[in-house]
Amino acid sequence: GAFDPNDIRVSPEVLSMADIAAGTPVTYTVRFQNTGTFLAEDVLITDLIALQLRESSFELIGSSHTCQAMLHNGLLQFRFDDIMLPDSNANEPESHGWVMFRMTPQNFLLPGAHVYNSASIYFDFNEPIHTNSAVFGIELNTAITPSAVEALPTWLWPNPVTDLLNISMDRTSRTAPVTIIDMN
Repeated sequence: GAFDPNDIRVSPEVLSMADIAAGTPVTYTVRFQNTGTFLAEDVLITDLIALQLRESSFELIGSSHTCQAMLHNGLLQFRFDDIMLPDSNANEPESHGWVMFRMTPQNFLLPGAHVYNSASIYFDFNEPIHTNSAVFGIELNTAITPSAVEALPTWLWPNPVTDLLNISMDRTSRTAPVTIIDMN
């Protein structure tokens, strides 16, 4: 099927609270392709960094072509000056480019949080091409293991809990202890 060659991806897509505490970074890859009708002399990628990411942790990992990276007041820019990127009709294999960077999430993120990031790609003086949103989330672990559920049919709702947890068990002659191990 068809796909947009201009996109952004994040890895990993899920972090645990232990990852957040350890300062585990997320890696973004922005891919672009000149699908116009003439070569692109310059390419500019802009990315408004989410407040949930530490600006001071920015690290450029690599790029397909020489570029300058600038990050100021939450605006990240990658400038590919004189890239001379051919259009896909003239030279499809050489019409692609990419940039990869990593950042560390803020340590105030809570289970169930999601962080969204997208970029805008400018080929010369054309209108920007907006990428999809790359999303990573913080794991919301309920600590309910399948073996505990199989031992005694149990239903818990709502999940996550805000102020009242409902527990329902099939009628049985057995008793079952219930332990809350985490307020989340």
